[in-house]
Amino acid sequence: MRIDDLANAMDAIAPPSGAAAWDRTGLLVGSPGWPLARVLLAIDLTAPVLREAIDAGADACVAYHPPIFEPLGAVTDETPAGAVVLEAAVARIAVHSPHTALDAAEGGTSDWLIGGFGPGRVEPLDA
Repeated sequence: MRIDDLANAMDAIAPPSGAAAWDRTGLLVGSPGWPLARVLLAIDLTAPVLREAIDAGADACVAYHPPIFEPLGAVTDETPAGAVVLEAAVARIAVHSPHTALDAAEGGTSDWLIGGFGPGRVEPLDA
């Protein structure tokens, strides 16, 4: 398998068309052609989570929240976001973030959360 197989699978689960226009979703770090054997799932890609991915021999991390959100002026280790992105790239760990695409997906985050309230009529506030 390759990173593009992961990206295609994630796009099938959480279609990019469902993402908010302001969001950063999809493959954010890495190359579609990199090999893929092990994936770590996380809510946020923090330095400790990235260390866990490295220690586990992961080739990719699916991080619900995008580690690149605001434009990065530089990819250096001088900011927490820059340091995580830089270390992931150096370690050849691809990063994919579904964020609002997964929120909007059928059976996605929003459906999962609302399910905790029990049965009832559910409709989006903003289609």
